[in-house]
Amino acid sequence: MVLRVETHGVLSEEDRLRLSELHPGKLEILKDVLEVVSKRQDECLQKRWKFKKSTGEQIIIRDLFAKIAWWIAKFKEVGDMVAQKITLNDIETYRTMIEGLVRISELITRYAIFECIYLHGEYQAKKDLEVAMVHLYEAILTYLLKAEQYYTQGTLKRAIESIGQHSTTGINHLIAAIDERERLVGQWSDLIRQEGHIKVSESAQRMEDVFQSLQQPMIVKEYEKRNDEADEDGLDPVRLDISDCSRLTLELIDRLPAIIFIDALDECNPRKRHELFLFLEHLLEKANNVVKIFVTSREDSDIVHGFNKFPNIRIAAKDNDEDIRRFVTHQLDLAIRNRTLLHGHVSEKLRQYITRTLVDGAQGMFRWVSLQLQQLCDPSRMKTAEDIEDALMYLPQTLAELYQTIHTQITNSAGNSRVLAKNVINWLLCAQRPLSSAQLTNAASMHLNKPALNDQILDVCCNLVVFDSDSDTFKFAHLSVREFFELQPDYELSKINAYAARHCLELLVRQLSIRLQTSKEQAESRLFSKYAILYWASHYEKIDRQCRQ
Repeated sequence: MVLRVETHGVLSEEDRLRLSELHPGKLEILKDVLEVVSKRQDECLQKRWKFKKSTGEQIIIRDLFAKIAWWIAKFKEVGDMVAQKITLNDIETYRTMIEGLVRISELITRYAIFECIYLHGEYQAKKDLEVAMVHLYEAILTYLLKAEQYYTQGTLKRAIESIGQHSTTGINHLIAAIDERERLVGQWSDLIRQEGHIKVSESAQRMEDVFQSLQQPMIVKEYEKRNDEADEDGLDPVRLDISDCSRLTLELIDRLPAIIFIDALDECNPRKRHELFLFLEHLLEKANNVVKIFVTSREDSDIVHGFNKFPNIRIAAKDNDEDIRRFVTHQLDLAIRNRTLLHGHVSEKLRQYITRTLVDGAQGMFRWVSLQLQQLCDPSRMKTAEDIEDALMYLPQTLAELYQTIHTQITNSAGNSRVLAKNVINWLLCAQRPLSSAQLTNAASMHLNKPALNDQILDVCCNLVVFDSDSDTFKFAHLSVREFFELQPDYELSKINAYAARHCLELLVRQLSIRLQTSKEQAESRLFSKYAILYWASHYEKIDRQCRQ
């Protein structure tokens, strides 16, 4: 395929001159782009560059480069490509241009296949289609030429000064021109298909099928298929079982090498972990491509033995010492700079003492270090360097001991704070489904003067509870926090469910009361009422006979 030579004739004089300077006699664009992308991908990996889209979604730039490189690699399977060199540099330019490059790398692959299908044979509309495609290629080349010029403006500061809002508008205009010209190509190709001029060869159709499958992953197709079948039958979609997952994963791996990430494997149901090990073993045996598996987990015996049958590289707690040291140094510098530790008045001697003590006691646990630093930064307890030194001498050695120290602080806090914290912990332990932040604050504040605010909940729970803004829910800061409370007598299963059942029933009774008159009270009550109606009986079933009496 060619980003066709005819395109050269429709470019502006300035763009033709720049194109000639970049590549005398030929237009081999993607080869150059792939080399630059690979180089910049490594650079982005080292610098961890990222930006936010206007929607608020965070984009990691190295992942976009990986996507560009992937599309270009796919194109190499289809045929050669002619285009122009782009030099990508400076993070601020990536923010405005990089998504356009991802789109264009996909288009180039698509139209390599498109030419094989549509530009063979003779028919009346062929010339019109060729003209439309040349104009599309012109728009693509124009974008790439502007990108090359845009990316070579120099340092971050110079680029920021030269970009401005109008450049972003110009980039959007270039993309809009590409979209419009692709639409016209689509109109001509639809007309040609409708008139029956195209007899797609088997190989060309196979290329088109491959491209379509790359655009829509097979797992998505499988879910859509099951959803359609469920809609026809009026039932819920059939869930993927282990054999379905195995089949679909093997099909994916047949196309590309794979790295499978499994985080917190120890949180998987111990009774079903063996199914996961059998699944992974099957993948490693049957896959036609390289498969690597990255697992994070605590060292439960069945997990350790489960992976012994595979060649593996194990990272133990002691291997994290240098990472822990860097983490402590960074967090300590931050606490001093923000004046949260002794108002920023920390001597070098004390700084070294804190660092050494925390690194030695961490045993590979970042969570332990983080909580210890939070304790040391508590202004109500740590007012002098001597207070810090005394605390360092008697640090809790395990997470459980540390949680116990924090729980004691919660228990000893003032009345309303203590009640609110206990109510929040109760609901997080026993709720039958995740509660939104509004539902949780309403439920946990039922017997208090007014509903708590999100910040108040975080404050009274002393860093053992966090707020997830993505899901609008509160949750324990770590699985180990839940495990700690599940072992505490105050949070025994029957007790917390008795608490939940009683509160659900009280709420429902209050809703029937004539005293509930204000619209504000009614709105607050309705926040939690649906949960109370659906789940009060489930909580009641979990109460033992003694608690029921």
